[in-house]
Order: sequence, then structure tokens, then C-alpha cells
Amino acid sequence: MYLLDTDSVSNFLDHRRQVPLLRQHILAEPVDHLWISIVTVEEVLRGFLPEIHRVRNSPRVIQQYELLESVLRDLFRFNIAQHDAAAHAIFQSLPGAVRQRHPRDCRIAAIARARNYTVITANTADFARIPDVRHEDWTRGASE
Repeated sequence: MYLLDTDSVSNFLDHRRQVPLLRQHILAEPVDHLWISIVTVEEVLRGFLPEIHRVRNSPRVIQQYELLESVLRDLFRFNIAQHDAAAHAIFQSLPGAVRQRHPRDCRIAAIARARNYTVITANTADFARIPDVRHEDWTRGASE
């Protein structure tokens, strides 16, 4: 099973980004093997909500809501893994310096560890700092 980090999801969903190897890997996997974390959902929403708020009194809000709906539909193509008690315990056990520097990556890693999933990320340097998390970079190949 695989847990796509936020950058991998963004690269897959944004067709303006050209990451063909990542796209091939994701499309080749059975859908029930691909997960995203609730942390990724939060991060994606965090990117959209300020713009919606900014244009809330303008006709442009219609376009922003349509875009948000489209993104949500794309996100919900994936299974969503919760940050549950097991993941939270793992998150709390990570070194404080790593948690403080990369809190969202650590939450994603904790979710993956709690479920024995491999994180899919191009951000291998940061995930390598998190103890005991398996990760692969599908934009280039595998790494652990």
C-alpha cells in the first residue's frame, strides 16, 4: 500500500506540471493500493480557502468554487487515511526537532508507519530524516 504525500498528489492532479513517471506509476497501481492522508486534504484546502475568501464578494467566487469542487472530486478518487490515535502516538514519538521542522511530513509519515504503508514523495531528503518511514520517489525511481 502507498500513501501519496501532498507534493505527489499536487503533481499528479495539476496537468500543467509534467511528471510523467509519477503519473505512470499512479495510474498503474490498483486504486485500492493508493491512499492520501487527511493531512494532504487539509494542505490542499489550505491553499484554496484564502483565495475563495479573498473573492467572496465578487463574481469570481463562482470560478473558485467550481475549481474547489473539481479538486475535491479528484482528491476523493483516492482512499483517505486518518490521523488516528495510532498515528498520533507515532507522531509524538518522533524526535522533537524533526517534528518541529517538518510537522506535516511527520504526520504523513506517522500515518504511513501506523498502517505499514510506503510514502510516495519526491521530497526524499525530508522523509529520510523521519525514523523508520519507508519512502519511494516515483518521479525518479525507488529509495528507502
